[in-house]
Amino acid sequence: MKKEFSLEEKLSAIGLVFQGESARSVSRKLHLGHHLLYEWIESYKLLGIEGLELKRKKKKRLSYVIFNCLTLL
Repeated sequence: MKKEFSLEEKLSAIGLVFQGESARSVSRKLHLGHHLLYEWIESYKLLGIEGLELKRKKKKRLSYVIFNCLTLL
């Protein structure tokens, strides 16, 4: 499965669902998980195109956070 999708790819997939195709059939055609497609649809409904452009921030490792807290003491 592809790990990152362009905005155009996301909009295309969502468009197919809005035209009446099932999310599962679209996800099969495009080789992506149907849960991911459902996330895109919900993000698009709530936030529009901006919802599809959002990038997830990487979580910092707990050890890094603890080290920084200890250095502040």
